[in-house]
Amino acid sequence: MKVVIAREAPPEIHRMIAAEFPAGWQILTVPPASLSTEIGDADALIPENSPVDAALLDRAPNLKIIQTGAGYDNIDIEECRRRGIGVANAAGINARAVAEHVLAFIFCWYKNIIRLDTALKDGKFTEYYRGSELAGKVIGVVGLGRIGLEVATMAQAIGLEVIGYHYRRTAEAAGVNRSKMHPLLEQADIVTVHVALNDRTRHMIGRQEIASMRKDAFFINTSRGDVVDEQALVDALQTGRIGGAGLDVFATEPLPAASRLRPLNNVILTPHSAGEPDALFFHQKRFRFFAENIARVAAGEAPLNELQPPGSHKRDIDKVIPAIILPEGYAGKILLVSISGHGIEDRVILRSGDLWHREILRNTVAEISRLGYPKARVNELGGAHLHFEPDGTIIIHGTSEQYGACDKEYAARLVKDEFPDRRVEVRY
Repeated sequence: MKVVIAREAPPEIHRMIAAEFPAGWQILTVPPASLSTEIGDADALIPENSPVDAALLDRAPNLKIIQTGAGYDNIDIEECRRRGIGVANAAGINARAVAEHVLAFIFCWYKNIIRLDTALKDGKFTEYYRGSELAGKVIGVVGLGRIGLEVATMAQAIGLEVIGYHYRRTAEAAGVNRSKMHPLLEQADIVTVHVALNDRTRHMIGRQEIASMRKDAFFINTSRGDVVDEQALVDALQTGRIGGAGLDVFATEPLPAASRLRPLNNVILTPHSAGEPDALFFHQKRFRFFAENIARVAAGEAPLNELQPPGSHKRDIDKVIPAIILPEGYAGKILLVSISGHGIEDRVILRSGDLWHREILRNTVAEISRLGYPKARVNELGGAHLHFEPDGTIIIHGTSEQYGACDKEYAARLVKDEFPDRRVEVRY
């Protein structure tokens, strides 16, 4: 198995990365500029931030899987699907590392760590500064996925009040007061952004949003550079429209030498390293997941967190199976919620009010086995409606217009038993 990683790594880091993969595999770390010339016989690709488009895929006829981190805006997923190449991400694998980086920005800013360290090393024992205790301050978390929720949990632990915004509906989180975007920006002492980059989120923090922030606001971005209008942010920092910023990601990476951000003394900059806490270019937990997921593909299994299953692996979701064998007096169809959604093989969850009787369940299993799923296990969820999110999260809707009300907590327990490695959320 040949794995190509689009990152130029020093020998020591290359050895650390390679050690996470099975013995005998060929692990190649290459500069992104050389990717197209090194990918010809690769079985797996870890592109990091390098673009993956049709032109690159033309040069990789053996490619079976593309494994990425949390973000995947650099990958043409539809083109991969068309070619039968799997694409999987590692959503949430670096949530704690990124959340810790956010807190590091906060402590450095409010405790003036960098400024005081520099002054002392320059021979000044006394340096004017202004800081603050954190308890009681308000942090606005934009994006309530796994990273955003981890940030919220840590922020509460140090006494921050948390308000949150997400551009689509998500499960409620303990201690997070929901808000619309502009009220959040107006209230928050600290604004931190944790969203994937897509057409909806590109420049979601623009001039108007920055103008809504408090004059002393501290802005943090560890997601993707283009979720913020970087030039508008620089203008606000230069003019004192906001207090400061902690930035780990940028519109152009590596950050250009002539970037207007570099000279600013009210900005803390790190080189897209929030998700790599263990060493330069290295997060052991992340690469361990990469190796295990690619090994699944090598063994003929579907990868975890598959973003767009290729046609050769994809099976119908929400497929109706008619002609089920039912005892006399029972009628209707049984709705198959998922057979193999997002890399889940040979598992079946059903929802139908007709499935409460054990004899019906036994007959259902027999019928599904005849349909080609001999390992299927069947659970009755009443009126619950399930949805498999691209990041692997399973959403349970408490009621369904089509199937009526259900005991959502009971349904959640069954789903958690069936998918113990997945995050399960109940929505009301």
